[in-house]
Amino acid sequence: MRFFFATKKFSVLAVAFFCSAGALFAQDDGNASAIKVTTVLHEDGTKTITRVNREERTSEATTLDAGDKMMQRIVYSLDDRGQPQTAVVYAANGQPVMRAAYKHDTYGRTTEEGNYTVEGKLVRRIVFEFGANGSVSGMRVFDANGNELPTDSNQSKSTARQQPAKR
Repeated sequence: MRFFFATKKFSVLAVAFFCSAGALFAQDDGNASAIKVTTVLHEDGTKTITRVNREERTSEATTLDAGDKMMQRIVYSLDDRGQPQTAVVYAANGQPVMRAAYKHDTYGRTTEEGNYTVEGKLVRRIVFEFGANGSVSGMRVFDANGNELPTDSNQSKSTARQQPAKR
């Protein structure tokens, strides 16, 4: 999976990363002060290193190319349940390129993600849909004016986080 923000596939790929990374936020072994580091190696030779600090309520995901040069970094603020509240996405040069805000339901599932410019202007909104079993069944993407944008439903179903409802 590639996470380039300059491509036309931004919304689907970025969402896939945010949502799949969300599973890392929710992990809890009872030690809230532990710092957890996870590395994911991607098929194209890139890797993403995620560092979660529950005590400081932060998470940082850094994607490196095959030569270990930073491609992007995402810094999340976490709520008291360890779920992402907001995020700032940084380009390879260290400059912020976008912001995100997340909404969650009572089960802790990410139900909505808003993507904003660095200045805070809404760019798009992604709404996650859940099936009867509580897993993500799809997503709907809307532009800043509320117009629904076309999505590749096959990709959204395969890349969105599959998280069953907690009952």
